[in-house]
Amino acid sequence: SLSYVWDTSLWGPSGPLDGDRMKLTLAYTTDVRYSNVDYYTVIADYRNYFRLTPRSALATRVNLWYNEGKEARRYFMGGSWDLRGWDRWSIRGKKIWIVSEELRFPFVDLLGIRFPFGAISFGSFRGALFADFGGAWDDTYRDTKGSLGGGLRWNLGGALVLRYDIGKRLEGNLSRLQTGIFHQFFFGWDF
Repeated sequence: SLSYVWDTSLWGPSGPLDGDRMKLTLAYTTDVRYSNVDYYTVIADYRNYFRLTPRSALATRVNLWYNEGKEARRYFMGGSWDLRGWDRWSIRGKKIWIVSEELRFPFVDLLGIRFPFGAISFGSFRGALFADFGGAWDDTYRDTKGSLGGGLRWNLGGALVLRYDIGKRLEGNLSRLQTGIFHQFFFGWDF
């Protein structure tokens, strides 16, 4: 495989707030001895962070993962890190795409409780509004899935970000909203 990587992102408490990130990978997989496996791979991942204020940004992610050939490997998506609201790894195919838009903003800078014997405080709570769209297929494209919602992010000690998202899935090729709402709790930096 051969990859090209570009990263000029500047990070805030829960993820990037400014700059660009890009990764382009071209790969070829083969079984030299028996030729049972023979496929090529293209992975394109582009992310842009447009700073709106010193502490808020509009984040965009565009991904395409493409495998074609004999015994090509399948990709998985669904869950908190890609297509939010859908079960983790429930969407599968040799080819997948995803587009995400996220508005990132400060929510609560400091939350504290003062006791007679001391105080405890928590900081760096951030909010996000998001829209995710994507699809997966092997040979024939089936449908487009999506989700809309919002969430909170909490940077815990500068090493871990806890994320809670709530929203609605877009089902039936984006023609209807799910009947209930989804809740997802996860940990990890924003894309």
